[in-house]
Amino acid sequence: MRMQNNERADTIHRQPLERIVSPYILSPNSMSAFDPISFSKMKFGSLPDIRNFAGKVAENIDPELVSNNTVVAAVEYDYAPAAGVLLAEEVARLLGQKYNVALPFLRIRQRNTPTVDFATLSREERSAYLHTIIYNVVADTVRDKDVIFVDDIRTTGGHEAVARENLGNLPQEVTYAYAVTLDPNSDPRMEQTLTMAAINSIEDIDKIMQGEHFRVTTKLCKYLLAYEQTEDLTRLARMVPPTKLQELYTCMKNSFYNSVPAYAVNTDMLKKLCAN
Repeated sequence: MRMQNNERADTIHRQPLERIVSPYILSPNSMSAFDPISFSKMKFGSLPDIRNFAGKVAENIDPELVSNNTVVAAVEYDYAPAAGVLLAEEVARLLGQKYNVALPFLRIRQRNTPTVDFATLSREERSAYLHTIIYNVVADTVRDKDVIFVDDIRTTGGHEAVARENLGNLPQEVTYAYAVTLDPNSDPRMEQTLTMAAINSIEDIDKIMQGEHFRVTTKLCKYLLAYEQTEDLTRLARMVPPTKLQELYTCMKNSFYNSVPAYAVNTDMLKKLCAN
């Protein structure tokens, strides 16, 4: 993303202020009050857990950062929302309600759809992959704004570097707000451990999907499409309410997961069940 030639010189050279906020900072030996089960359920679409963490994130944001000049943003790359997007939507709602301001929620699309499970990558693999990411940013949506970037977890800070590169000097101030931050010395693959903390079998997925308040997420889609026990998956799909099953299949199809060879068998099964 390039600045237009008619930008003012003072805008071109000004760098936005930055800060990071998070209610939890974790290391392998320090989990304190953090609930990994709740975090895991949030990643798989449990709305009560999303709302729980959104409340914690909102409490950590300085009131001075919230005004009519504030934009709450999250990065998305699929039709099916990541947990971070759902978290950001709820944070925007809570902050707007608390401070009586209408906060625009900005979905910043990632142009290139990820082909890897980011949570499983080492520090070196993450660094290499992050250099390939390009955001599709409309300059006027962030120009001279106070941007609050919300995400579920800060692992290496790599996404901040990507945002910095893509946003340049357009914002006035940028706050990176996370549900949880990993200690810099932690193995980045600890993210995967936290993500799967509540999921030991497909029965755990069933419990989340049978809940009254639930949303399909990218993590849920990929887990189910990669699930190797087709009979168990079929049984689960038959138990899910038809509206939720249709939502699941629509998210998978519109995220182009149906074009991934490794997901073909399960995608076809879900398609047939939705047609019945």
